[in-house]
Amino acid sequence: MGLRDLFEGPHAVILILVVVALFGWKRLPDIARGLGRSMRIFKSEMDEMNTGGTTTFSAGRSHTAEDEAGRERADERHHAHGREREAVQAEDGRLD
Repeated sequence: MGLRDLFEGPHAVILILVVVALFGWKRLPDIARGLGRSMRIFKSEMDEMNTGGTTTFSAGRSHTAEDEAGRERADERHHAHGREREAVQAEDGRLD
């Protein structure tokens, strides 16, 4: 049984059920988003290493400080939303 067999037939269903049981439906989008962000960072770092210091995205745009600032603002908005959600959940917990 190889790695390829894990993703075929009933093995795939069991694998999906285990992932959902471990993380829950609500956390899966956040996990996927974080994984995608990590893969994008890893790819850009590998490209930078291979090109000798100039990072480019697959669309051919150069990586600029403006792009990085935009990503940081988006991350901050995401974290702020998470803090708001936690505050609401905490209030709901006190009301019970």
